[in-house]
Amino acid sequence: MKNVFGVKRQTFSTILRDVRTRLQPDNDSLFGRPEFPAELQLACGLHYLSKGVSYSVCLGTFGIGKSTAHKYVNKFILAVKHTYPNVIRIPSCVELDTMVQKTMNNFRRFPEVQGTARVFGDVDGTHINCPAPDNKREKYINRHRKYGLNVQGVVDPD
Repeated sequence: MKNVFGVKRQTFSTILRDVRTRLQPDNDSLFGRPEFPAELQLACGLHYLSKGVSYSVCLGTFGIGKSTAHKYVNKFILAVKHTYPNVIRIPSCVELDTMVQKTMNNFRRFPEVQGTARVFGDVDGTHINCPAPDNKREKYINRHRKYGLNVQGVVDPD
């Protein structure tokens, strides 16, 4: 299951349990067609976000059209946003100040922990696959010849 959706079966089940009520099929959809079950909506959202594929790919994987895939991905993202408000969010000014203070304290501690002076932190990076934007597609090609973003982060001594 991890190869297709980017998560283990247990994680899939946990997320489904948490967001199921927000992904319940809406039987009052346009033209009276019932929506697919919450499991398929979750799978479509995870597949799209973990693989960085286009909505068209969902047609081959799940047998749904582009507009339906778009609807399910957006529904999944909103469900995650509302279900996990403390996980995915922008920090407040107070939290940001606390983070800066912690970072400065770690900067002072780095030599004693890592044995190197005047080091702020270690840098690491990764590629995150994403759908190609409509404009400037060539700017998003990574060394693996896939569309993605290069994300870098600084870690503290702990």
